[in-house]
Formats: sequence, C-alpha cells, structure tokens
Amino acid sequence: MSEASQALSDVRRSLTAYDLLGYMLPGTLLLASIFAFEWWASHVHTGQGTLHTPVLTVLGGVHDFWPRTSWVLDIIALGVFASVTYVVGHMVASISALVVDRVYVAYAHGYPFRYLLSIEDPGPSNLREYLRGMFFWFNLYMLLRYLGLPGGVAPPDFLPEPLTSLFPNALSASRINIASFIIGWLMVGATVVELVGSSASKWQILPRISSIVRATTLALLRVFSAPARLITRFFGMFLNARRRLDQPTSSVFKERLPKVLGFKPALEESSTYWYAALKVREAPAAIAEPAENFLRLYSFARNLACAFYLAFFYGYVWWFNTYAILEVQNPTDRLTLYVVPLLFWGAFLMLLRYYYIYVDYYTKYLFRAFVMMTRDVVPAQPR
Repeated sequence: MSEASQALSDVRRSLTAYDLLGYMLPGTLLLASIFAFEWWASHVHTGQGTLHTPVLTVLGGVHDFWPRTSWVLDIIALGVFASVTYVVGHMVASISALVVDRVYVAYAHGYPFRYLLSIEDPGPSNLREYLRGMFFWFNLYMLLRYLGLPGGVAPPDFLPEPLTSLFPNALSASRINIASFIIGWLMVGATVVELVGSSASKWQILPRISSIVRATTLALLRVFSAPARLITRFFGMFLNARRRLDQPTSSVFKERLPKVLGFKPALEESSTYWYAALKVREAPAAIAEPAENFLRLYSFARNLACAFYLAFFYGYVWWFNTYAILEVQNPTDRLTLYVVPLLFWGAFLMLLRYYYIYVDYYTKYLFRAFVMMTRDVVPAQPR
C-alpha cells in the first residue's frame, strides 16, 4: 500500500460519523450562516459608510493572499477550511454540552433516566425551578431586546396581519423595551431569591426561620418557572417525552442491574445510565449500532440548535453596532437583514428534536436493549 493510500485509510478510520454530525456540520452551519448574513449586508447600499462584515473581510484577505497556481494548493485550502470548521464545531459542541446538557437538562429537568425508571430525583428544587425559569425568560428577554433595537424594523412590518391586529399597541418599540426591562429585573430578582433560598439551609442557629425561608423562596421560584413548565407539558403531550418506561421493563432493569454488576448501585446516580450504556456497547452490532446512531442524532440536533443560536447572537451584536447606518437604508434590505437573525433564533427549536430523540428513543432503547442482553442473568424457571 502506498503512503497516500495508507494516509487516506488512517483518515477514514479516525473520522467517524460522529465527527461529521457532531462537529463538522454544526461548525460549517455556523460559519455559513454568518457568511450568508454578511454577504447580503455587503450588497446593501448606504450613504453613511460601509457596513461591518468582519468575516467577509477576513475571507477576502485570505483569498487575495492565497496563490491559486495549482490543484494541490486548492486541496490544501479545502483541508484548512475543513480543519477550521472542525475546530469551530468543537467549540459549538462544548458550549452546547455545557449549557444544554449539563445545565438545562441535568440541573433544570434532571437526566431522563430517573423519570423513565420512576426513580426519585435528589436534585435541589430551588435550583431546578430557577434554571427552568431562567431558560424561558432569558430567551424571551433576548428576543424582545432584539425586537426593540434602535433603527430596527417594527414587528407589524413582518408579522402576519392577524397577529398584529390582535396586539396593535403591544408590538410598538417602546412597549417591547418596557417589557424587556421588566423581564431583566425579574431575572435579577429570581437570582436573589435563589441565592437566599440556597443559603438558608446553612442557617443552623435559626432552623425554623430557615425552613420558612426555603419554603417561601421555593414557592416564588415555582411561580417564576410556571411558563416554562406549561410549555414543557404542552410539547410533552405531542413528543411523548413525559411517558415513563413501561412498568415490566423498568422493574426487570432495576432487578437485573445489581446482578450484572455484582453489587447494588445507587440507582438515582448517573452511573445507572452509564452502566447500561457500557453493557449495550458490548452487544452485537444489531443492538449496539442503533444505540450509537441515536446518540449521534441527538448530539447533532443539540449542536445544530446551538450553532443557530450563536448565529442569532452574532446578528444581534451586528445590529447593535450598525443600526445608526441602517436607519436610512432601503426598507426591503433592512427588513431582510432584520428577519434573518430572527430565523436563527427560532431554529433553536431544534432542542425539541434533541430532547425527543434523547428521551423517547435513545434512553428507552438503551434500557430495553440492556434487558434483552441480560436475559441469561435470571435463572430459568422450572417447569
């Protein structure tokens, strides 16, 4: 085998479908979204100055510097671009793993294996309600802040007529800015309440007052997170994400796991999930490969949602720094530049797809596969 063939074979073995779905595509999507947004901005005519297009400026400088003298250099350029998207994809995946998986799922909702197996979740209630509410209110706050940007486009100019006729006065820029101001202080107040409630458990001198403070702060935080709970239940009716694992499978899983391990683990700990995942990875390809496929799919959906959301933040910052020039722009061009980041914001609904695959497909499949693989653990019943 030649050295080139050997190198190509090594690349094929090292690059898996997870690298493509989990890193390269989200990284490419983020860069392509910003590139498309700036490409349109570069074609907008203004009499007050040039619109800021930093990504296009960098790409243009690289294009002018890079000599196009042979196909070898073109292949090298393609490799450099693939490497950049791979690195950016890792950054996107790191942010999504921290914010979505570790904060939103783990602390705000709890990992789904506990709910599916009907295991009591030991997570702190105050923090859970606080994070659920913050996820809802922060996203609404950012949306309102974007809609209320100076020099932006009024919502009645791009929203459907029935919606604008229902709320003719509430969609004005002044009302939107007032609403975002109120939500901002609401989040500050909820943060103070959560800090007081979490520290109240350490008040050893006044235990009765401490219990009253914890109960009061929990009640306030439940009110704060009420919109998030209502939305979760609404979508849960359609996604089946709140349907527990069937009782026979759940009981058999909890009975067999200690027999497979040789000791009795704490079922409420995340190791319960990992023990099942490691066992399923030992299964034949017919069982293990679908589990790996589900794992890639839900990671891809999570990273894709994060890439779109980062593109929205880029559009928000771009508008915030450019609105003075855009105040006199052609209405059609301004409307296009204004609506595109809103589409990016709406695309974070891919999180619903992520959570649906994670809960209703992947985790349930994992436990059912574990039960199928461990049938020999239970001794045969005498006839």
